[in-house]
Amino acid sequence: KLINEFRAVITANDTGSQLQHEVRSLGKDARQELLRSAGITLEIPPEAGLAMKADCSLPWLRLRKIRRFLKDWGIDFSSER
Repeated sequence: KLINEFRAVITANDTGSQLQHEVRSLGKDARQELLRSAGITLEIPPEAGLAMKADCSLPWLRLRKIRRFLKDWGIDFSSER
């Protein structure tokens, strides 16, 4: 509670923005662990990846580019592990 009050004072009651900056400042591993502990899924199962490729009529090269983009944001395809 004290930290939330401190955030509110520093950011003029824009605590969401402050929290967003704090999470972005964490390292990749710490950020992923924080999201996992909150119950947010960061992995796309292989079936969903294949369905995405088929539904969007994506060639493998385009799907690879999408995987790389998502990997930069901490979202992994299970088939890459």
